[in-house]
Amino acid sequence: MCNYSLECLESREAIEGERLVTRRFYTGSLGFVSPDQPDVAVCLREGVELVLRDIPASLQARLQAGEEAVARFAFLSKPRKWWNFWSLDVFDTDGLVFDNGKSILISRLPDRLRADVLSATVKTALESAKQSASRVSSVADP
Repeated sequence: MCNYSLECLESREAIEGERLVTRRFYTGSLGFVSPDQPDVAVCLREGVELVLRDIPASLQARLQAGEEAVARFAFLSKPRKWWNFWSLDVFDTDGLVFDNGKSILISRLPDRLRADVLSATVKTALESAKQSASRVSSVADP
């Protein structure tokens, strides 16, 4: 799903195996695009896995990662402080979670960071439960 700040732009979903780059749009928001369609935001579903490539040294140190790292797209929740209850910053929740547990908001990534989509298909818990139930019933029925 696209960050609320990208909803005013033309967008599409990620395709497995494609190369993406981060880009700062005219709205000031940072998001993913295909190099072939730099004006079309690429939206990620929760759970989509990416391989980030050529991660800058400063970001490597912060994330405790190498030049390449696998991350999963997720909606990160931030605790709200009582004094910034009305802050728009609480809406910025699109992020990446790495295998080591570190996370970063997409808006905090550097411009032109390359990423490859590992998996664009994400099963919801309901789809997985239905699939498991159908397997169980097919095994139980002669």
